[in-house]
Amino acid sequence: MGRRAKHEIPFSEISDIIVETFPMEDDYEMIEKIIFSVCGISVSVQEGELAEALKKLLEMKRNVILLSYFEEYPDSAIAKIMDITRNGVFKSRQTALKLMKEILQEEK
Repeated sequence: MGRRAKHEIPFSEISDIIVETFPMEDDYEMIEKIIFSVCGISVSVQEGELAEALKKLLEMKRNVILLSYFEEYPDSAIAKIMDITRNGVFKSRQTALKLMKEILQEEK
């Protein structure tokens, strides 16, 4: 038995009374979120500057950003869902990112 093992207690051996005192409260449900609908897919974004910037984009550009970064869809899947070319997805994303950068810098 190693030095470290002498001082460690397996979690399964800790009594329920002690475990109940551990701070384990998640606050994910308490975070305000905005839900965007993208081609039948619900995408939630934490309320704040980013969500406000997304609201200001044209729908197509916003949808590309949401599917790319929040849903992690590849360009080919986004192109199919939105019925545009992969190059269209790329250009929309680049333009949207540039616009979002401008919007976020204006707010500061």
